[in-house]
Formats: sequence, structure tokens, C-alpha cells
Amino acid sequence: MRSVFGLVAAAAALAGAQVIVHDNGTYTCPIPNAAYCAGDSLKTDIIIRCDSKGNGQPGRCSDNLAGEPPYGDLPADCWQTSVTSGDAACEKNCVVYGASGNANGTFTLPADQCTPSVTASPSAPTPCSSSASAATTALTTATTNPQGGINGTRTASATTAAVTVQTAAAEAKRAMGAFAGLGMFAAYLL
Repeated sequence: MRSVFGLVAAAAALAGAQVIVHDNGTYTCPIPNAAYCAGDSLKTDIIIRCDSKGNGQPGRCSDNLAGEPPYGDLPADCWQTSVTSGDAACEKNCVVYGASGNANGTFTLPADQCTPSVTASPSAPTPCSSSASAATTALTTATTNPQGGINGTRTASATTAAVTVQTAAAEAKRAMGAFAGLGMFAAYLL
């Protein structure tokens, strides 16, 4: 009963898009190489992609966009400008991925059309490298008066060794490693 109701509902929704649903479960599209939502825009995750002969193939936007951020099998919907346009594509977190259907490019929907399901949270700045080191060379040139009373030039140079300075991030990382080691040792004793 439920599958019959689902088929009738899908057929009614697609009728508005002019996609024909046949008794054998195949779809015929009014425009070849087009794509349609199997319902109202942003109300279903089923998209019907049409080939060059007008044969439609249904797909789930949630499955198609699982590899797009936010990653995982999170909700994704079908988006289209109108039921007859044939420009449907899949949307996830208010970003429309045109290549998932028949829309041009990837773009973000305006706030009056979509509310993101996941928003970015503030994060700490990325720490610099774990240590910093530098080597310096000093070059000094001086005019001297060597023995014999003839003016000349003497050059002297000195090189300092590289000095490693631990940053706070490196110290914290090293401390966490030590705590992890102690925890593993305690677990071994228990």
C-alpha cells in the first residue's frame, strides 16, 4: 500500500514537471539532457536526470552529495528554478552543485530560499610550526694599519649555530604525547 501511495505521489509531483512516469517504472522527459526534481524545489531529495533521448533516471541527492561538505550522508535536496525549466541540480547546506544535475556552476542559494543545516564554528588559529630556528652570519670589514705603515683592509666573519626554540603549540603537543603514554602504561598495569 505504501509503495503504491509513493508511486502515485511521485507521479503527481512529476506531472507538474511534465515528466511522464510509466507503469514499468521508467521516466520520459519533455526535454532531452535536462533534469527535474521529483517534487517541489527543496522539498525532495529525488532528482530525475534525462539523457539525450529523453529517458529519465532517478537519483538521490543525499547519496550524490555525500562527498561534499559538510561531509557524510547528510540531507540534500533537489533544487530547480521552476517545474518546467529542466535545470534541476542537487543542493546541500544551501550550496547548489550544478554538475549533479543540469544547472550552471556551483553557487550558494540566498538566505530567503535556504537556511544552512550546518554552520561553521569558530576555531582556534592554526599554530605555527612546532619549532623555529635561525642561523646568522656576521661580516665585518675594517680598515687597519698593519705593521710597516701601509694602510690595508682586513675582513673577519663569524657564524652562529642554529638555535631551536620550541613554540607553545609544540610544547602542548609534546605534553599531550607524554600524557597519552602514561595513560597507556596505566591501562597496561590494570
